[in-house]
Amino acid sequence: MVVVFAEDTFVNNWFGFYEWSGLDIPMHLIGGFVTAWSVARFHSRWQPKRGLGIKPALALYVWFIGITAIIGILWEVYEFLLDPYVAMAMQPSVRDTVGDLVNDLVGSVVFCLVYWKKKG
Repeated sequence: MVVVFAEDTFVNNWFGFYEWSGLDIPMHLIGGFVTAWSVARFHSRWQPKRGLGIKPALALYVWFIGITAIIGILWEVYEFLLDPYVAMAMQPSVRDTVGDLVNDLVGSVVFCLVYWKKKG
């Protein structure tokens, strides 16, 4: 997590990658996919040992998407709190914030489809 914050602060802000609007959508789509993948990895490693036995497929996918949504919301709060300290508007509008969250969720749904196809 520290690496993600460092990359965001130093690479994106200092080099002005946020000013290139084409980067925002793919990063949120990939971020949603990777977050859901990480939750799936966590679940597969801890499920037999710690009693996180989420059995029905639909409940498992809701778990993947829900955790991704929480991480996406926390990321948007992070950007909102950082906004006054950087020289650019990281949160330019409600439309941008909601679009970011939708892209996070689309990425997680795509992961769930890939995961379902692989398991099925």
